[in-house]
Amino acid sequence: MLLATLPLRAEPRPLHDAEREAVGIAAAFLDKGPEALWARLAKDAPLRRLGKEEALAELAVRAGPREEATWTLRTSEGNRDAAFQVTWPSGYADGLLFRMQREGGRWALAEVVTLAEVPDRPKGASPAPRPPVPRALVVVAALFLVIGLVLRLSNRPNKRPIKRPVKRARHQMLSTIMLATGAALVAVAAFPFLHHREKTSPPLLELRALLPLRTALARGADGRIPAGVSAPVQNVATLWVLESGATAMLNLASAGPSPLAELVRARLALDAGDEEGAWRAFARAAAVKPVRDDVLHEAAFSLNGDHAKEALARMRALGSRDAEVYYGDGSYEALRTAWLLEPRPRAELVRDDLLTDLRARSLVSYYSALEPVRRSQRLSTRPLDWPTATRAFVTGEHLRVEIANAALEVPNGAELAPRDAQVVPATHGARRRDAAALRDAQELLEKHGTAPRTRLVRAVTALARHHRWTDVLALTGENAVTDLIVLRMRALLHTGKIDEARALAETDAIRNLHDPAARLAIGEALGNAGQWNAAEALFRSVDDPQQAELVALRLRRLALRRALATTAQLMATEHFAIRYDTSINPAVVSRIGELLEAELARLRRMFPPVELRRVAVNVLRWEEFRGDITQSDHILGLYDGEILFPFAAVAQFKPEVVAVITHELTHAILAQATADNAPRWFQEGVATRMELVDGQENAFRTTAPAVVLPVALLDAVMEKNSDPEAYVVAQTFIRFLEDTQGPQIIARLTTELARGTGTDDALTKLTGKSLDAINTDFRQWGFHHNGDFMSSEPWPYARFYSPEVDPRIKAGFKLRRDR
Repeated sequence: MLLATLPLRAEPRPLHDAEREAVGIAAAFLDKGPEALWARLAKDAPLRRLGKEEALAELAVRAGPREEATWTLRTSEGNRDAAFQVTWPSGYADGLLFRMQREGGRWALAEVVTLAEVPDRPKGASPAPRPPVPRALVVVAALFLVIGLVLRLSNRPNKRPIKRPVKRARHQMLSTIMLATGAALVAVAAFPFLHHREKTSPPLLELRALLPLRTALARGADGRIPAGVSAPVQNVATLWVLESGATAMLNLASAGPSPLAELVRARLALDAGDEEGAWRAFARAAAVKPVRDDVLHEAAFSLNGDHAKEALARMRALGSRDAEVYYGDGSYEALRTAWLLEPRPRAELVRDDLLTDLRARSLVSYYSALEPVRRSQRLSTRPLDWPTATRAFVTGEHLRVEIANAALEVPNGAELAPRDAQVVPATHGARRRDAAALRDAQELLEKHGTAPRTRLVRAVTALARHHRWTDVLALTGENAVTDLIVLRMRALLHTGKIDEARALAETDAIRNLHDPAARLAIGEALGNAGQWNAAEALFRSVDDPQQAELVALRLRRLALRRALATTAQLMATEHFAIRYDTSINPAVVSRIGELLEAELARLRRMFPPVELRRVAVNVLRWEEFRGDITQSDHILGLYDGEILFPFAAVAQFKPEVVAVITHELTHAILAQATADNAPRWFQEGVATRMELVDGQENAFRTTAPAVVLPVALLDAVMEKNSDPEAYVVAQTFIRFLEDTQGPQIIARLTTELARGTGTDDALTKLTGKSLDAINTDFRQWGFHHNGDFMSSEPWPYARFYSPEVDPRIKAGFKLRRDR
């Protein structure tokens, strides 16, 4: 069992002195290369026996290239070792263990051990100190030798005749015995001292022949294992190649029990769907001493259920400084620990359902206009002597130091920061990682080569986040790894490649997805695209009892949509194909068509020119719409690629009904005009703004500006719980933009989003301000603009007006929200 060896602990461990010194050594390496490691080697370090030039080569291959590398201090048991996780832009990574020992009042570097080796030397020194020579034994040996020598000298023959030959023979024998015993005692006393190094210090595994391979893998190139190396060195090379993401069939049988060998075995087991086998391999990796949390992290976030919980519990018991361990706990105390350790952007916390009570929201300054900046109380209290020309950033207790084009990250290391370190919000790191992933994705697109799995997942995820669906398809290919299957499916549907999406849905890669929510989401997308059979097969493949009710709803919705598409009546206008059941009065459907065309003509003045493709519109009875589609009394319209209205019982139309038609029509226009790139807050804010009603609510009318939902959280809140407050704020924000930037701001933003520009970047480009600054201006504007927004536009549809609206629909207007 993984939990058998460590006591429970709930807080991240502080850095111990050996780790602090190791961080300084790592920083020196990133600045000056292997020479810096050589300078800090202990006097009796095994590498010193190689000579300087060969030792430098050995240090270079073990540490790997420093260019563009990111070194992250991890948590390991004990107080003498320092574990680092090293990653390169290619996605290739390794774990290094700095074995430290005390020498002359300070810590020196004894060894650098890679994750492909078993760190079996005695902790803290390599080799261990020679044992002392036993003094008592030496004294006794000396006494025997002296007595034997005296007897031998006193018994030497002379010219006198021998009077007592028997006595002389006895003395001769006794002196021989005494001398032999003394010599034997000297040998016994000296043996452990003379033979200690040979017995207790395993031979150093020399890896410098692998330097070209290590360099190639770090750069993302194909590396070849050199010929003629020993079997142990070849085992390390094999593991490095497999770690890089290569799919070559290499022999793992002789790779031994190193942590990396077991991690590779665990990954192969997971790819084969053998989670129990993966768990056993992870457990073996975690049993290698010293235990380190990067090994446990992979187990915790690769497995499911009890196995994942056990690995997370082991990380907490170790005192891991990995904030993700505490974010996943679910309690407020763990959230506080994680937030103080390394804050995450508030939008991420909302999406992960971590801000569900007042304490949690207060902790992260939920309503602040700006992303909060948490300053550590321990900032720079024990600063290291960092290399010159470095840049340091601190987020909570997390320290990042950029040295040349490399970086060193120290979780819980704010105390080591230089005094000129910049304290930054969580979004600073998120933007940096996103920009780096996009740069790497562009490089992969230009090279048209293969890439390690980790690198590919990071790049494709960033492309999808920026709606670059064509590029997602270019990088994923037909044999996309499991992590990318969902993104490839989304890309196929976004780019209209319906046949390919259907073919992908019928593969084992989709049917065997571990996450039932992902299968449901893909099935719904396929159903919306008219792929009924593929969608139904995916829905029925979900056998999770907790999802049974949702599966039943999806199947009912699918059946309704299939019936509308295949058996319903169709009424076509210039831009709309309206489907309806034969029991619905065609006059109602005709009136809906007229209103859609009239509102389309009005709305087009607010958007850039777009050639609108024909939009499917489904007119339903309230029972069908509420029971099979939304299961909500407060949703009166829906757009999910098609428009759905519950207006079968409306004979004529009043402004509130037309507003729903306008709202969903706006969604359809924006989806086509932006290639479906518009964020949800923009979609909902503009759609509400376009409604022809007498007045609309101002978010500042009843809410103080200081507690109006920040713009940066709008999308996350809408995606998570459809909070009506978020919809009011989104519409108010659109009014603010029109008032401060001019009425064409909606069209200009639509154009930028159509180009693939991210929301934050589009707002910054068009206003010249950051999102935080825009949100601050928004609140200042709200102090002076807190009345409801009244319409001066005349109502053009008086001939359609009638109070004859289904009373259940009428009641829904009070709390209407759309999805």
